[in-house]
Amino acid sequence: MSNIRVGSYVTHSQRPAWGIGKVYGQSAQHVLVGFGNLPEAERLKRLQWREGLLEKSPMKGDESLDAIKVECDSTCHPIGLITKKVAGPLVAEWTFDQAFERFIQKYPSGFKDAWYIPSEREWREAAHQEWVKAFPSTEALRKMVANSPDKAAAAILHVVQSAPKKLVQPKSELGVLRDALSHPENAKPFMNALVDMLDAPILTSGLYGDYLHVLTGLPLSKDGDLAKWPTVTLIPFLAQPEKHILVKPVTLRKAAKALGFDLKYTATPRWETYERVLAFSNKLFEFLHPKGAADMIDIHAFVTTIVE
Repeated sequence: MSNIRVGSYVTHSQRPAWGIGKVYGQSAQHVLVGFGNLPEAERLKRLQWREGLLEKSPMKGDESLDAIKVECDSTCHPIGLITKKVAGPLVAEWTFDQAFERFIQKYPSGFKDAWYIPSEREWREAAHQEWVKAFPSTEALRKMVANSPDKAAAAILHVVQSAPKKLVQPKSELGVLRDALSHPENAKPFMNALVDMLDAPILTSGLYGDYLHVLTGLPLSKDGDLAKWPTVTLIPFLAQPEKHILVKPVTLRKAAKALGFDLKYTATPRWETYERVLAFSNKLFEFLHPKGAADMIDIHAFVTTIVE
């Protein structure tokens, strides 16, 4: 059964809408999988095993699937199921107004503060402007990828390397992304998925899933892990800070928890979490835009500031 084992996280090759699944049992002919997107009563699926049926996911944990323990017989029929109690809804520690009060304690004039602009806004904005110089539009990026993928990969690599190191970790995050993009012969599918995602008026699970799949699957010349939130969210943030946000898990989770927002966080990047991240970020933006926030650059800075 290739490298799929009990405990593996998988997707169904013909039923992608079922979402991430976890293998609870396997035999020579069958496999028992629970799929996170299905209703609880229909979640467990006993499937006849064949090569290509399931694809291994880079997921390393899922709260709802990990809360289930399943016993099955030798042919993968479930004979017992235990569901652990999952924590209830988050209780907010702060209101949005209280969070803003924390922000203006450091920057009394808010997003127009004379100290905020150089210390938080300008260097993040400069990183975005490097992208705009390289690719004035998504159509310009699409044409470059089609006509000269080597040139497109080099331009993306230049933007990534010009971004301040404090956006991401220089070795474990920026370094591994630099390694992946240094091989343009492998990067064209990634660049096509990237431009499809950036060009879409509405971000969907399919578009983001394709982007994640090709990025995290890029070959590396040395040890590293592309499946990290800062790594997978850096380029969309640099390209479109009006739509995308850089996910720094520690600070973002602290802010969301304090404001009572469940990110459905998983350590391994996936659409279900990023969709919640965008919902949280957009909710913050709706509140902060009348107070001077211009885009997700300001939201990223705000989140970082309030949890310091």
